[in-house]
Amino acid sequence: MEIDYSKPLPIKKIKKRSTVGRFLQKILVSETLFHEGTACWEWRSTLDKGGYGRFASDNEHYAHRASYKLFVGNIPTDKEIDHRCRRRHCVNPLHLEVVSHKINQKRMADAKTGCVNGHPFSEINGKRVCKTCRYQRIKEWRERNPEKARQIGTESKRAWRQKQAKSDNTSQ
Repeated sequence: MEIDYSKPLPIKKIKKRSTVGRFLQKILVSETLFHEGTACWEWRSTLDKGGYGRFASDNEHYAHRASYKLFVGNIPTDKEIDHRCRRRHCVNPLHLEVVSHKINQKRMADAKTGCVNGHPFSEINGKRVCKTCRYQRIKEWRERNPEKARQIGTESKRAWRQKQAKSDNTSQ
């Protein structure tokens, strides 16, 4: 096979998009989700297990952090980005705020009003652990493991009776 050097070689043109262009291509401005009068920018590309958007750019891997850097400015090394709208997939820079880890954790805890199954947190149902769900899990475990449940129940009763007997003897 002979190569004809008189003809120009085909050259593939590589189109390289800017970081901002790649970023904006992966968002959808929501028509239903709002925070303080502005729409959430929903991340429509890869999400991690925690629900945060993933985006690779200039040593940044999270979409919300990249959004803040692209549209607002740098993030101090000792600070975190807080989603004021409480939606992890939102990348609207107006909904993002630089805060300390302590403040971010407090806001997250204050925003939790119920468990993942929809039971509200309260004085009766618990403030951090849903007692309704916990009791349901215990009930299901007892149904799956009746022998172990009986053994644990017997041991617990025996220990409780011994404790009661000791307290009765010391009070007399």
